[in-house]
Amino acid sequence: MVSETGESAEAFFADAEYLSAENLPGSEQEAETLVLYASQSLSAGEGRQINWAGYENGAFVSWKDDGTGTEYYLSDVSQDAACEQLLMDMGQEANNQQFDLITWLLLLFAGFALIILAVNALYHKSYTVYMAAITEALLFLIVFGGVALTLQGRRTSEAEENEKFSRYYLELLSENLDAGSLQNMEEDSFYSADAYYAVWNRLSAYVKDDRTESFFADLCLVRTEDQMILVSASGLNGLSLESVYGNGEEFLEVELETLDGLSCSLTAVLTMEREGWFTDSFPWVYLLAAVLLFLLGSAVCLGLLFRQGREISGLSQAMLAASGGQEVFSKGTARSKDVALMWNSFMEMQKKINRINYARYRIYESCYRFAPKDIEKIFGRDSITEVEGGDFVRLKGTVAFVTSDEPEAADEESALRMSKFVTLIEKHQEESGGYFVPGNSDLTSLRVLFLEKNSHSVDFGTAFLNEFSASSGLDGMRTGILLHYSEFLYAVAGNERQCFPFLLSEEKEQMERFAAWFRELDLKLVMTDEVRTLEKATEDCRYIGYIFMENSGRKLELYEVLNACAPVERRLKLDTEEKFQKAIRLFYQHDFYLARNGFSDVLKVNPFDQISKWYLFTCEKYLNQAYTSGDICQLRPKD
Repeated sequence: MVSETGESAEAFFADAEYLSAENLPGSEQEAETLVLYASQSLSAGEGRQINWAGYENGAFVSWKDDGTGTEYYLSDVSQDAACEQLLMDMGQEANNQQFDLITWLLLLFAGFALIILAVNALYHKSYTVYMAAITEALLFLIVFGGVALTLQGRRTSEAEENEKFSRYYLELLSENLDAGSLQNMEEDSFYSADAYYAVWNRLSAYVKDDRTESFFADLCLVRTEDQMILVSASGLNGLSLESVYGNGEEFLEVELETLDGLSCSLTAVLTMEREGWFTDSFPWVYLLAAVLLFLLGSAVCLGLLFRQGREISGLSQAMLAASGGQEVFSKGTARSKDVALMWNSFMEMQKKINRINYARYRIYESCYRFAPKDIEKIFGRDSITEVEGGDFVRLKGTVAFVTSDEPEAADEESALRMSKFVTLIEKHQEESGGYFVPGNSDLTSLRVLFLEKNSHSVDFGTAFLNEFSASSGLDGMRTGILLHYSEFLYAVAGNERQCFPFLLSEEKEQMERFAAWFRELDLKLVMTDEVRTLEKATEDCRYIGYIFMENSGRKLELYEVLNACAPVERRLKLDTEEKFQKAIRLFYQHDFYLARNGFSDVLKVNPFDQISKWYLFTCEKYLNQAYTSGDICQLRPKD
């Protein structure tokens, strides 16, 4: 260690036991304090100054201001240069540069994030993001560019001022140097002569003077030939100017001529900072003010931009909802005049669209009331407007032939009664998934179609007849339903102005006659055996006979659904079920006498059983005939 005055140097040592592995620097148990003991001391000598001290080949050596010992210092400098040439492997380099590596990685991720944001903004063409990016870039350039220009101007002016005053003081010093002292500077005896101390004191006074210490780091007399320092205020003599100060410093020179003809220069090592912008002398308050101003400006600009963007986004969402068919009842918040104007225009458009849609809906609703509902589903279309004249489809399903008595009078009461009757049918038709098929214009014969995949015709008939019998205003009116499963042709006839849907089947006309006849026999709900099997309606069913289809030649067995009867009627028919079925079997065996007795027994218990009466009269008819031909056991209406 060299003392601050350079008058002495001391060497120290530490106890070997103390310098154990766990106390060495970098260890986990590193000691907080290192105790050193003085070993040797070295004095500069009278009038001398030590610039550097160290060990060289086991000897305590020093470099003094008279130039002695420069070889030891140069040796140490060369060793430092050799160490600087050593190469580190990748791991050592990464460990040594880990802070820079972390900084680089953070900047890399930030760069990728900015690239992704820019690409996303370009892809979606977000003009709000464009405007925000441009605003931020301009604000950054204005704020930090202004700070950079201000600081640059300040540094430039300071540098120009320092150079101007430095040159002035340097020229003043060169004029005031005693010419008599500027001789014999190359001789070894010069450093012990009074002339050396005169020059040294003169140079040191300028370096340490309050007026000039801010300009000069060192003042040197340098030999022009090899740039070796002859005399310096710091005492760093005997070495080249470059080896002491390198190339990083800035120098000012004034040429001098000594009395003995030695060419030298008075060189000033300036104190101006040349390390770059961010040094210890950097005015950080400027940067802090710039950051705060940038953040404040960014908050204001981005707030205004995104506030306007949010208003436009709300308007665009409302327009998107309106284009999807939704109704927007109130406009969003808009503080800017242009967005508020757009909202007002949009709401006026919405009102006009609502009026147009309402008018269309009323027209569509009016037309739909007089058209078969859900006809488009039968044809597999999305809308009833897609159904056109000439369209047809072949399908299998169950048709409910609903018959009723004709109104006794053509008056208002009959119209209200038929309206209630049809409304009741429509209610249960919709609940059971059936489709109305247009029929007789006087509404005494209606047809409801149930597709094969939605077989609920028995449930429909049972629910409708139960509610029908309990409805006020329909008392005295008779109705009946015949359920028949078959293949049908459903078609539409007409043109774009008016169309008529219709249902075609080889058995339709005959089934309508049987439906009307069963209503006259007071049979509420009758179904064929195919319907009974398809819908698994086997409980509380009474077999009542069979019929032949003239066109197809099919034999259809018929069953009466007792659940559709009134409770008293249902109980009586269940009580006489066994006798009724036994009488039918005798009837089929052409034992009309015993069959007549059986049907008579049924009527004694249930005198309102009209189908038993028909069988009774048919038995008496054939008992009185000597000869019969054909199938006389099938059900048939009166001729």
